Order: sequence, then structure tokens, then C-alpha cells
Amino acid sequence: MEEHLERVVTWNLLKQTYIYGTRYENRVTISNDAQRSNASITIDQLTMDDNGTYECSVSLLSDLDGTSRSRVRLLVLVPPSKPDCSIEGETVIGNDIKLTCLSAEGSPSPQYSWTSYNAQNQQRPIAQPVSGQPLLLKNISTEMAGYYICTSSNNVGVESCNITVAPRLPSMNIALYAGIAGGVFAALIIIGIIVYCCCCRENNEKAEAMEDARP
Repeated sequence: MEEHLERVVTWNLLKQTYIYGTRYENRVTISNDAQRSNASITIDQLTMDDNGTYECSVSLLSDLDGTSRSRVRLLVLVPPSKPDCSIEGETVIGNDIKLTCLSAEGSPSPQYSWTSYNAQNQQRPIAQPVSGQPLLLKNISTEMAGYYICTSSNNVGVESCNITVAPRLPSMNIALYAGIAGGVFAALIIIGIIVYCCCCRENNEKAEAMEDARP
């Protein structure tokens, strides 16, 4: 992992000057007891970008041993942001689909879990994936229809999102059924036309016979 170094603040006892790093200007204050060997700092308006290891180094003109250093790890606690839920794949009966869930922010990294409810709003068991991995639904059927809720949580907060899964018939079958229905309808129209023509012809023949029978 590449190490990234950035100045936070440098304090010079003799000159009584402070030099701040670009990101820490107006956000960092150093202890008033710095002259008494207490060089503690306070960082305001923390963000996740402030996560990292901070090193304090002290150089004394009278110290022949050189510079003394000490390090401390800063972990900024951030509750999970509202996760984004989505479906990968087509919700067609017989297909495999993946349900994804991801919070853009959160420190420490959020843990994810899933719950599922059927169309009657009854909770049902599901096999939990490894946290952060998609929930895989194989060979989906109408029995898998319902709501899937993803919960994103860490030490400082909880958020959730939900997905509605509604498996549908394959489009090919829908087209087939539509074609059959259209064909039946067309056949009925043709049969109706034939019957109508036959009736008209029969009536015409009867009318002609009656005309011939007159004296």
C-alpha cells in the first residue's frame, strides 16, 4: 500500500510560528501547553478523509540523540449512508438474478444483511451471502416474489433499502400467447364472414325460388 504523507501543523518554539497543511488550515489547533511538552492537537470538522496514522515528531536543539517520534491511529466514525439497492439480471421465471446493496459512506466499513418477505408480508428464511456480496437468487419462480430488505450497519448507525422482486413470464411465451390469441381472433372473423356469406346466398336462392313459383 502506497504511503501518503501530508503536513498537519508544524510549530516552532523559538519563532512562535505555525505552518499548516493545505487540508488542515483553520481546522487544527495546537495545545496552549506546547511549551510545556504537550503538543496535542484538535482537529475540527472531521471527515472520512481524516482517517489515517498521525505522527508527532519533536526536535530539540539540546537533544543530541536527534528527533523523537510517536504515532497514533485515527479512525473517524461515520454512520452508513443510505444504501443503493438494485437488481442485476432480468426478473424472468427461470433466470438467475443478483440483488446488490452498497452504502457509499461508512466508517468502520458497514456490514450488510438481508431479510425477505413474501407477497403476504410473511418473513421467510434466505441464505445470507458474505457481507458486501450480492444476494444470488437462482432459477427464480413466483414463489420468490416479494420484498427484499438490505440493512447496512456499523458501530454508529443503521440504514436500509428494499427491492421488490416480481418474476414474470419469458417474453417469448408472451409473444406466443399473443400470437395464438390473435390467430384465434382472426379465424373467428373469417368463420363469421363465411357464415354470413352462406346465409346471404341461401336467402337469395330462396327468394329466387319463390319468384319462379309465382303464376
